[in-house]
Amino acid sequence: MTTTCRHNNINIGVLGHVDCGKTSLVRSLSTILSTAALDKHPQSVERGITLDLGFSAFLLQSEAGEQIQITLVDCPGHASLLKTVMGGSKIIDALLLVIDVTKGIQIQTSECIVVGELVTDKAIVVFNKIDLIPPHEQNQKMDTMKKKTYKALQKTKFKDAPCVFVAANPASHSERDESSASVDKKPWGIEELVNTISKYISIPVRNKNGDLLFAFDHCFGVKGHGTVFTGTVLQGTVRMGDTIHIPDIGVSKKVKSLQIYRKPVTECAQGERVAICVSQCPANKVERGFLATPGYLSLSSCFIATALKIRFYREDCMSKSRFHITVGHSTAVATVTFFSQMQNGSGDFSFKQRYFYERQLENEESDSDPPRVFFALIKTDVPLCIYPNVGFIASRLDWDTEVNRCRIAFHGQVVAKMQNVAAAGKMETKDDMLHLTKIKKRQGVVDRILDTHFVVVKGLFQKGTNLEIFEKMKVSFENGVTGYIDSRFGNSGKVRVRFLSPPEEMPQAGSKLELVFYKVYSLDHETKKRNMYITQEIS
Repeated sequence: MTTTCRHNNINIGVLGHVDCGKTSLVRSLSTILSTAALDKHPQSVERGITLDLGFSAFLLQSEAGEQIQITLVDCPGHASLLKTVMGGSKIIDALLLVIDVTKGIQIQTSECIVVGELVTDKAIVVFNKIDLIPPHEQNQKMDTMKKKTYKALQKTKFKDAPCVFVAANPASHSERDESSASVDKKPWGIEELVNTISKYISIPVRNKNGDLLFAFDHCFGVKGHGTVFTGTVLQGTVRMGDTIHIPDIGVSKKVKSLQIYRKPVTECAQGERVAICVSQCPANKVERGFLATPGYLSLSSCFIATALKIRFYREDCMSKSRFHITVGHSTAVATVTFFSQMQNGSGDFSFKQRYFYERQLENEESDSDPPRVFFALIKTDVPLCIYPNVGFIASRLDWDTEVNRCRIAFHGQVVAKMQNVAAAGKMETKDDMLHLTKIKKRQGVVDRILDTHFVVVKGLFQKGTNLEIFEKMKVSFENGVTGYIDSRFGNSGKVRVRFLSPPEEMPQAGSKLELVFYKVYSLDHETKKRNMYITQEIS
């Protein structure tokens, strides 16, 4: 028998650096476990670290007296598995940032802060392993860690986050250190943490309307029942009997049954973690991804997105560079081209507009006035599952994990697709093309003065350049005099420049001049240049 009686749900991500005790904290809090909970991955047990997302829950009573289910998303802290953390980030309403009190903030902690800032404004800092500090030093240590952490969080969304000190698993610590055998082996500080969660984190506003989007992180077969997808509803509602689409394998199936933490329900909505059972679906062909209303999702390997650089990322983000692009639980290597909106733009993307090609992505704190709106053309090596306004993160997962630097480079939202890949593998293209403008500058020098109207200039062009396309283009001399390219002078690339009017001060032989023009072209779905021409007009 099915039921729809359930509690309000809040999804809280538990993030932190490796071996900070996240899973021990989750174990201390949890009373309800899912099929993916507490390091059930075999390698997790063997290596003692979280290698995959884990899900569990507990109930608390709000100050208003209502029962709230807290779903804990235990994310990996191992540096090489950052993409799994990012896959879980989109289902997080709030964050527990776990810090080993004996180590403080690590580089992985800063990456977790970056991911957390992209999805939530709410965080609680949890200092774990306080039992490892001698009792007479604990107060001083707590005060020092608070000050250091708040200083590090001052420029983030979490600058006012409350902090709690806990010992999630003092038993394991005492076993390693016989001198601490007298320490209470039961977790402590947990009640204070639960009270802080109850006061500080409120139930998000949920929207049950719109197309279904469901992010699943585990898929397995159940003999006699079918295939089960466990995950979180990102938007919309799913009901028994609904038809859902699985884009990774290009099939649609009807929902046979739904369960929330092993309790049957007839429907579930945005924000809830649920197990969806369908029949006759090959579980071995999918691992994690999306389910959705048929027609809502598509696979794409060429799309356009907004681009915002991460302030912790210290390297330059250059066009034509390669980054790892993560959308949901999927990651692909991509070549990225940056461009910006011209002046007086609306900030929204349109294929009808022309944009400036950019050599690199600037920080939000750049001095440009007005601030430029940056976009990225992203071409992935393999298709990713895309839906309207889906967020993504670009990172450098190929970097040495031992290097002490943030690997998350920039982020944004997909605003347009230039290429769709149908489920059957056929290419389905559109006529839309991206129109880009490159600012080009060339410098030359005055070779000789012919008279008061003309000078010969060298260095602007190479021998064999088609100079006809540059005729009548304006040039500027270093003394402020202006002129235009009149004609070729000989066969070595020299040109004759005519002054717009007789100058009061003639440029001298050897003085410099500059030609500024624009290369305008369009990019098709394969990012090949089309309709290329040069001009000095950008209207």
